[in-house]
Amino acid sequence: MSGYSGNAGNSLSYHNGSRFTTWDVDHDVWSSGNCAVVVHGAWWYRDCYFSNLNGEYLNCQTTPQRAASWHRFRGYQYSLKFIEMKFRPI
Repeated sequence: MSGYSGNAGNSLSYHNGSRFTTWDVDHDVWSSGNCAVVVHGAWWYRDCYFSNLNGEYLNCQTTPQRAASWHRFRGYQYSLKFIEMKFRPI
């Protein structure tokens, strides 16, 4: 995972080289548990995240670890309402 471009800040490079973690298959490097279980969403977690595009939309924004977020854009507590991720062949 690499090659972020945009104007919202790079919250993806932290996850470079990470393996995809789900609630039942823990590939993150967090020694205290499984990031996917704690944040309620699968992702390329490391320890745990700077971006969590599979998180939840939380209108009240009171549970930052579950929010669909892009840290460099609005931080962990800002729950994004719309997320679009695009892939382009090299």
